[in-house]
Amino acid sequence: MASFKIFSKFAFRATKFLHHWPAGQDICRRAVIGNAILSHPFSRTFSSSNGAEESAAAKVEAKEDEVMSAKKRLKRELEDLPVDYSDISRAKVAIRGGVRRTECYKSYFLSELVGAEVYLKPEFQQFTGSFKERGARNAILQLMREKGKDGLKGVVAASAGNHALALAYHGRELGVPVTVVMPTVAPLAKVDKCRKFDARIIIEGTHIGESKLYAEGLVEEEGLTYVNGYDDPPIVAG
Repeated sequence: MASFKIFSKFAFRATKFLHHWPAGQDICRRAVIGNAILSHPFSRTFSSSNGAEESAAAKVEAKEDEVMSAKKRLKRELEDLPVDYSDISRAKVAIRGGVRRTECYKSYFLSELVGAEVYLKPEFQQFTGSFKERGARNAILQLMREKGKDGLKGVVAASAGNHALALAYHGRELGVPVTVVMPTVAPLAKVDKCRKFDARIIIEGTHIGESKLYAEGLVEEEGLTYVNGYDDPPIVAG
């Protein structure tokens, strides 16, 4: 109560001094009364409570900003990917006449085992027995569009199995020469099947890394186009 009396006396003197300026008198009265209220213990408690609420609100706002930044960063990363949805859509249209459409079937036992709905896509039903056909056909078709059938001298790849089979089969179907470099450890069954698809088979290297180096040399020597079996964008899109 003492603080209120002091500020009231000060307010009286201030208003008396500024009696000829009503607007100034009103401003002074508001300032004095406001200071008196803020100096009261209850006001300090109320102010502290407001501070805690403002701090919590600031943390929530900071968290929201962090989430928004993460979403924007993820969006930029997705936009920078070499393959996007439009590439996949074009690949679907391009290859649909040359590969088998397989349905997805729910696996009851796998779903029960992992606690989620698991679907299996039986790509072993493709002509060469694997999903690799999709990417191989899409890659060859894209090269034909870019270089023209006459400008495409042929494709080459290093593979010990499914990619080699897929490339050989669809190369024959599309009329594009295929060279496959296979390591010495490649299964003979895969080697024989590639030959049946009229691919040129070169056995070189004790492992796939050495085979790839040899295949890359053919790109420079013969003007072939190398088609990687795993990180080539048209392969991924297919």
